[in-house]
Amino acid sequence: MDRLLVPTAKSLTAIPDPPRGADRPLQALPACRPRADRAEGLAVTDQFGSIQVALKKPLHLCLAAAVNGEPVPQPGASLMCYLVRGTRPAAPPPIIYTRNQFGPDQYPFFGPRDFCVPSTVVFE
Repeated sequence: MDRLLVPTAKSLTAIPDPPRGADRPLQALPACRPRADRAEGLAVTDQFGSIQVALKKPLHLCLAAAVNGEPVPQPGASLMCYLVRGTRPAAPPPIIYTRNQFGPDQYPFFGPRDFCVPSTVVFE
């Protein structure tokens, strides 16, 4: 396992309430495909602003996981995460506040790094 992604609430103004719903933790495994099609000039808009990014290569395949013996809410859920390059939003927030099952935290905003999309996985 390379990373553990857990459902996390985020806010630009203060520590948010815990995340709602039955989102799933995901374990991230290193992607083993060294070359892939690249995509340039993808427009991405979220609560942090609008940017243009370029997908460079696959980084992680993220599969549904159990944490501390909890059931896996969506066993077939998966994400493919790609390395991205892009610019910071024109007016990036100075701090991003988060809360997840490990508690509240805050981070400085640094710009795009990974881009994850829902994916279908077939094991052969």
